[in-house]
Amino acid sequence: MPSCCVPWPKLTGRRRAAPQVRAQGVAEKAKGIPQANLGERSLPGPSGWQDAKNTAVNGLMIALRVTKEATPFFPPLQSAVGGLLAIAEVVQKVSSNKDGVETLVGYVDKLNMMVATTLPPNYDSCPTPLKERLADFDMRVKAVAQEVQKLEARALPAQLLNADDTADRIEECIRSLSWLIQCLTVQGTISIELAVDELHIVIRRGFDHMDERFDGLSDQIGGVSDQIAQLRSDATHGLRYTYQAAFDYHQSGRSQCEANTRLDALATVYSWLRPNDPRLSGLPAPLCVVHPESPVFWINGLAGTGKSTLAQTIAQRCENVGFLGASFFCARDGERSNVQLIFPTIAHQLGSICAPFRQYVSEAVKANPDIHGSLVSRQLQKLIVEPLRAVKENGLFPECTIVIDALDECKDDEAVSVILRALSSHVSAIAPLKFVITSRPVQQVTSGFRLRELVQNTQHFSLSMVPVENTKRDIALFLRNRLSFIREHYYIDGYWPSDEQVDALVELASELFIFAATAVKFVGDQQANDPERQLNLLLNPPSPSAIPISPTSPYNHLDALYTQVLKSAFPKVDRPLRANIKIVLGTIALAQEQLSPGALEALLHLTSGTVRRTLRQTHSIIIVPPTDEEVIRVIHRSFADFITDASRCVEADFRVNPPIQHTVIAKHCLQTLLLLQRNICRISDEALLNVEVPGLNERLAKYIPPNLKYSCKYWSYHLCLAEPDQEILDALDSFCRTHLLHWLEALSLLGCVDEAIQALQSARETLEKLPIPPTDVPTLLYDCERLVRSAYPAISASCFQVYQCALPFSPTRCLLRQCYMSQAPNTVQLRSGMEESWSPNTVSIEAHARRVQAVAYSPNGQRIVSCSEDATIKLWDARTGARLHVLEGHTARVCCVVFSPSGKELLSSSDDLTVKLWDATTGKCLGSWTRHTHDVRSVAWSPDGNYAASGSYDRKVILWPVASPEAATIFTEHTAEVDGVTFAPETSCLQATTKPAGCGMWRASNASVPSSIQLASLRFSPDGTHIVTGECANSVRIWQCNLRQQQSKESKRLFGYQAKDRGIWEPSTGTYRSTGGHHASTVRVVSFSPDGSLIATAAWDGTVRLWDAATGTRSKLLAGHEYLITSVAWARSGRFLVSTGDRDHHVVVWDVRTGERVKTFKGHTGGVWVALFTDDERQIVSCSDDGTIRLWTIEGSKLGAAASPGILYQGNGPVYTMTMSLDSHWILSGTLDFIQPEPPHALGIGLTAPSRKPTRVAGLVRGAWEETYGYPTLRLHDAAGHVLWVENHGSMIASLAFSQDCTRALSGSQDGRIFLYDLTVLVPSNDAARITDRMGPANVLIHEFEVGDGKPVEHVSFSVDERAVVSDASYTHLEPPLWPKRAHGSTSSSSSPVYFLLDGWLWRAVPQLRRVCWVPPAFRHFRDGATAWRGNMDTCGDLVAFGTIHGKLVTLDLSDC
Repeated sequence: MPSCCVPWPKLTGRRRAAPQVRAQGVAEKAKGIPQANLGERSLPGPSGWQDAKNTAVNGLMIALRVTKEATPFFPPLQSAVGGLLAIAEVVQKVSSNKDGVETLVGYVDKLNMMVATTLPPNYDSCPTPLKERLADFDMRVKAVAQEVQKLEARALPAQLLNADDTADRIEECIRSLSWLIQCLTVQGTISIELAVDELHIVIRRGFDHMDERFDGLSDQIGGVSDQIAQLRSDATHGLRYTYQAAFDYHQSGRSQCEANTRLDALATVYSWLRPNDPRLSGLPAPLCVVHPESPVFWINGLAGTGKSTLAQTIAQRCENVGFLGASFFCARDGERSNVQLIFPTIAHQLGSICAPFRQYVSEAVKANPDIHGSLVSRQLQKLIVEPLRAVKENGLFPECTIVIDALDECKDDEAVSVILRALSSHVSAIAPLKFVITSRPVQQVTSGFRLRELVQNTQHFSLSMVPVENTKRDIALFLRNRLSFIREHYYIDGYWPSDEQVDALVELASELFIFAATAVKFVGDQQANDPERQLNLLLNPPSPSAIPISPTSPYNHLDALYTQVLKSAFPKVDRPLRANIKIVLGTIALAQEQLSPGALEALLHLTSGTVRRTLRQTHSIIIVPPTDEEVIRVIHRSFADFITDASRCVEADFRVNPPIQHTVIAKHCLQTLLLLQRNICRISDEALLNVEVPGLNERLAKYIPPNLKYSCKYWSYHLCLAEPDQEILDALDSFCRTHLLHWLEALSLLGCVDEAIQALQSARETLEKLPIPPTDVPTLLYDCERLVRSAYPAISASCFQVYQCALPFSPTRCLLRQCYMSQAPNTVQLRSGMEESWSPNTVSIEAHARRVQAVAYSPNGQRIVSCSEDATIKLWDARTGARLHVLEGHTARVCCVVFSPSGKELLSSSDDLTVKLWDATTGKCLGSWTRHTHDVRSVAWSPDGNYAASGSYDRKVILWPVASPEAATIFTEHTAEVDGVTFAPETSCLQATTKPAGCGMWRASNASVPSSIQLASLRFSPDGTHIVTGECANSVRIWQCNLRQQQSKESKRLFGYQAKDRGIWEPSTGTYRSTGGHHASTVRVVSFSPDGSLIATAAWDGTVRLWDAATGTRSKLLAGHEYLITSVAWARSGRFLVSTGDRDHHVVVWDVRTGERVKTFKGHTGGVWVALFTDDERQIVSCSDDGTIRLWTIEGSKLGAAASPGILYQGNGPVYTMTMSLDSHWILSGTLDFIQPEPPHALGIGLTAPSRKPTRVAGLVRGAWEETYGYPTLRLHDAAGHVLWVENHGSMIASLAFSQDCTRALSGSQDGRIFLYDLTVLVPSNDAARITDRMGPANVLIHEFEVGDGKPVEHVSFSVDERAVVSDASYTHLEPPLWPKRAHGSTSSSSSPVYFLLDGWLWRAVPQLRRVCWVPPAFRHFRDGATAWRGNMDTCGDLVAFGTIHGKLVTLDLSDC
């Protein structure tokens, strides 16, 4: 942890000289001592370890002697140090723990620092609570010393027999001592510097009555709530933005330029904005040549030079003339520092001036619900550029200005501003918008404006271009105007201030407008009520030597001004006042968001009025609002920098110690979080998404006041910068055991779930670096982090999914689950499929529409890129799995994608014969290289990023100079297809692999030879802690490595996951190799028995497994197929089960009670896809790849004669799906005909012609390696197999169903559509009266609708009452004319529950449509890709069963939901 970085003062007296003694002593004693290499973890031989340990112990003894010499007047410390020295002697004898001793030395050094700089002169001067802490420290050290001495006193045989135990206990004792010292130094420093003990009773009293404080605070911010409602009444639904960033936000405190000042700078900007404006004639000439055609204007200058004032003036003028489109005034705190809110906020404001634009933005948000977390370049594209383009086509958008102020104050970790990179990609498409951007000339922003597109389209204007005399003139004018107002207000006679005084102030200002503004506030301070005296203090401080001025600092006079202001505000500082000053000013300086006085008091648990009383004399630097509806504002950020910098703020009474202040804030945040509770916003319907909650903004303002909101967002930030002690650890323990889920709920409502992972991870890592005592806090933090990662989409969308999804699906042995399950009543229960412990799979992303071809980490490990057969490249957040960007441009499968060594670019290759270069931040295509003549299978970067290489099936390897790709070098020596290329690390060797075998290697500079490396869709993160895999299941998954197991970057397996039914994960197959109760590979079929007591599953491992539906336990294993089982079907009685095989072409009948095979039917010559029992259970009908529908007899015969023995139908293409009517008289089949189908011959029934033309499609059945082309065709057969009717489909048919009376039929296609047919003209009926809604014989198709999410409709059926259509992803009510005949005779609707899964959300459709919960990808079936890989779900009452791609049966009980 960071130590207190305070320079040691020059001390007098015996005790105060101790630090010098210690420094000299350490230097002298260290001369003859060999120094240990602290980074070393293994030394050559026992003697090396012994030397290192002795060195560490000697260092400890030296440090302790320094402590002893420095504390002669502190008996408890003397006593404790004596105990520590005794312990050190024992450690030297019996322990070899060098690292622990070195850590302890560091904590003793911190103790010495506190003794030297913080403790009072003697023990009697210490506050009573500090004396009690010292006495307690002495007692605890003695207890540890006794434990160590007991270990030393063991007899030698016992020591030898229990050596490991002794070493562990000694190590634990050392850790305990380190923690005791840490707690003493932190608590002692806080007690003395901040007088926390004197405030303790007051704080506790305030905390006990915090609920009432919150109620009052809620009443005070009622006006704010109303303003929020008004501001957001026209907001785009689902668009997250901030109203605080607008130039006219009433609490901003910004002012415009003083009249008749800054005219030359304003004239330069106005001439660029509107060069033909006649009002320009009244202004000076521009300071530089103006280019009005440039869409961007950059104003830059040092801190304090008035950039924000200029921006405010420009925005106000544009608003006055109707030329302002939007504004975003950035700040270092709160939402205004979030770069991901800039373009959404601008889009919102633009929508307020153009209704069509707002409508297009609304459509963009609906189509991209994750846009708030996307890369800012994608936000710019989707929220501004594309809506702007659509509106401009109709000429509806006016020319206007966008003002972005203080861009450098946004939180942006990139080397080049992401806002500027985004603008550079779309700068040619933003007209008629004109951007005015202000910032300091920091490297990040300067580099952005050096981008080629912005260099060509930006007007640069530095405030240093303003002549010095002009700036001084403007500052003088400002001072005269403001001081003249003060003179009149205070009735000051005579000529005041004098010209000499004004000139002196101008010189002190050093061209910084912030100095002038602060000086005016100081002089006119109403609390001082004496402007003349104040001005004299400023110009002639009473003791100039007390305010040192550094000749090299650009802020020397400003620092002196700040010091003078503080000294004037607090001329006499006693201990309680100093505590208040540091607590209040320190929190204002270090807080991440601005707070009102009431909110600050509530956060710090101070009595009402404390903040205003403390700040009443500081109005010249801190603006304290009159009410709690506004926030406290520092006049300029430089004051916060000043007060926390020991080199600038030399007055100890005012200087803030950042680590200690962060400690105080962290404690109060954690205390505040204890007020969280379930359903904190009193939302009545827990099925709603956050965006669907009525009046959510008003609820947030009422129930989550600013101090609680602040604590939710920033407790971890302050903790990580703090010096944690036992009080923080205890507060963390209480928070983690009772309120972690409440915290996640609050973050979800606040739209900040993406911050949770970093907060939890950082807090845990901070604690793990400390010698804390045994505690469950790190485990609970880790569990919560994994919880958020596993259910991030759900928690982000709905706060209640914390309880309804994240917790129920967590592992059974998860400590967090054990602590919190009681807080989640009436939620889903898992009967089967639960994990005992966390899987190494931390994040699962349903990434692409087709198979993922390649994945890669960015060099910093924060992003992941994937590419797919769907021709897209996608960027993902490596922590949350949130989609950041979609890169489109390839026209065929993208085979490979890699980050450049800098992480700024991407390189991709594709079957479209191109290699493309992309900007990894904006997603812009920077180049497309075309020299290959066949599929480009692989690309790679050279280590220095100057070269790229590509390998292709055209047997060529091409070396591309990135800066000049036209000068590419082509290597043609390969005799086979090139499958992979890579550069050898730290060399210029380029290696290539060929297909099926062979290798070659070239040197990029001159071309030489051998060796190769094989790559797969698996990559390690840069730090080696995670792996990302791209799967044939269209998914991208992130895995946590088990660092205890040996790992290799060439490994193709992930080890270390030891759950009960798991072995080794095989990324190449997307399955587990398992010997447990679950399947070893993808579950293809899940089916409930007719009575709902059993569940049958079938998988790629060639087995059928029967499960008890009530308990989720496996009852039988039915083994008899080879490889993939494509279907299972129950006999109506539930006694028999039939299964079909792909590779073995078999149809197998099983006795469910015994698990024995009844019969195996062989005859199909291709994979069998469906088999069904006839209604009498004596026969089976099956369909196959061989184009046949066959009849198999178990015993007896009922169906009519077949066209040939056992064959009911022989087609010219595979039959992939089939269904049979309840009476077994009719069959519907779905085929992929190789030959264009012809209508059947007339058979005496009113046959109709197909309503659509045949369409040839590519059928993806078993994988990309086996695409089958043909014509999707639907046929109706009678019991003998005769074709009665043919209908063409535009996509492969995935599912079929009859109504019970066969008057209606359904087909579900792989493109997500469902078709409903009227069969009354085809199927004979005993009832002569036809229903009136049937269509004529020329059109059997009566309804077509798109449902669900556009994925294959793997299941389709009529509801129980047959008045609705049910699919695996939809429930659609039918109008009465569309009902089957039988439904018209029913008098009531069905109340049986119906469930379906859409976009990962499980819905209950009956009795009313209601969202139940989100199901994590690992717990549901796979719905994309090839037919053979897709799974299914089945339901029975309130039980829902899924078969997963990893072989599990997941059974959900929804009866309590």
